[in-house]
Amino acid sequence: MVIVHVAAGSLAISKSNELSRSWNSKPDNYGFLGEIAGGHLALLYNHYHPEEIEKLISLSGPTYFSSEKYQKSPCFKRTYGITRKIVGNTFDNNPAAFKQANPITHFSQIPTLLFQRHRGFLVNKKQGPALEFALMAKKIPHKLIFMKNSGHVTRFVKRNREQIIFLNILSFIQKKY
Repeated sequence: MVIVHVAAGSLAISKSNELSRSWNSKPDNYGFLGEIAGGHLALLYNHYHPEEIEKLISLSGPTYFSSEKYQKSPCFKRTYGITRKIVGNTFDNNPAAFKQANPITHFSQIPTLLFQRHRGFLVNKKQGPALEFALMAKKIPHKLIFMKNSGHVTRFVKRNREQIIFLNILSFIQKKY
């Protein structure tokens, strides 16, 4: 099932390449940005199609589903229904499918910007730092923005959106790697 969701990203790239001339943009010169489930999809797309993107931005995207500690957390219990739909199976029936859906074990050398909410009730606050540690170990260019005292709707708070999210995204996009 994860592959089906990733395929949707390929369709978006294909259509964008088709329309790039009318948009006055370069084909095959894309960054992927997603929030929560979209951040998860962007992180996985990075693994399956690294040749199609130049930069990756995840706003509190889940990075792992299969650790024992995470499965005992309140975040896992709250999100199990949607996670099961993303993965296409239950953990008990197919733990390998959950492992396959873990961006923390599937990434490539794409520069990555991570935002992690402090009080998000769907994505545990330890997931962004865990992915950052994995990216550091592989020497992948990245930056983690830990948004202290922020909750699920961080981007809806004007100050957070303008002073934290937009400024860091703009800086990240402009930086040469």
